[in-house]
Amino acid sequence: MFFGAEEFSQPLDKWNVSRVKFFAELFRDATSFNQSLKSWDVFSARDMRYMFAGANSFDPSSILQWELGKIEVKKLESIFTDEAKLIQTLSAWGFQDLSKLLEKITSKR
Repeated sequence: MFFGAEEFSQPLDKWNVSRVKFFAELFRDATSFNQSLKSWDVFSARDMRYMFAGANSFDPSSILQWELGKIEVKKLESIFTDEAKLIQTLSAWGFQDLSKLLEKITSKR
């Protein structure tokens, strides 16, 4: 939806995404995007691959409290291309063994 929208950075916190399953590449390469998504209910998400890849301005602190449902690890592949943001987010989401998880997620880079 906002893939490659380099100048986009509008508030989306009022959006109801509770039934959305496919978030893959949503903000990919939206280099200026840096809005809070704290209020989003992503429990139904099944695919977040590359969701924030290349969204270099995005601060993941607003999504650290997201509760993920039964999303498969492989569906989080490269959610961030910035490894520090990736580690911060996955740690907050409760993934215990980050070394193995990161290996799986980043193996295709």
